[in-house]
Amino acid sequence: QTVGYVHMYCDKGNLDISHLKVQEDHRRRGLGSLLIAGSIKRAEDLGWSSSAIKLVVVSRNTPAVCLYRKMGFEELGSMEKPVHGGEGAAKVTWQSLARKHTPSSAGAFFEFCVEHAQQVMQNNAAASNRPPQS
Repeated sequence: QTVGYVHMYCDKGNLDISHLKVQEDHRRRGLGSLLIAGSIKRAEDLGWSSSAIKLVVVSRNTPAVCLYRKMGFEELGSMEKPVHGGEGAAKVTWQSLARKHTPSSAGAFFEFCVEHAQQVMQNNAAASNRPPQS
């Protein structure tokens, strides 16, 4: 069963994560961090050289925005796009984020992503073993 995926490409010296999705019932388990770590490793394996990792996220997706900020991503700007084309369509605000990335920092960032995922899993396991609070 596929519970998440990431799509990335190298564009103008940037590693661009164009899609990162984790199924709703599998979120907040560290999988987003592991997908980013896997992207970095795969880009390295492909010989892609990048000076930054870029991505966009729906602004109201607070958990994802918090995760990316914790990982050192900084906001580049925002844009509004219609949900479904046509006049009068509802609009969604997207944030464009980036994080500096060099071959020398890739290993440390990869480790940070993996450690973050492990910490989330440990916290979730500890929380599930706690007796219910009254």
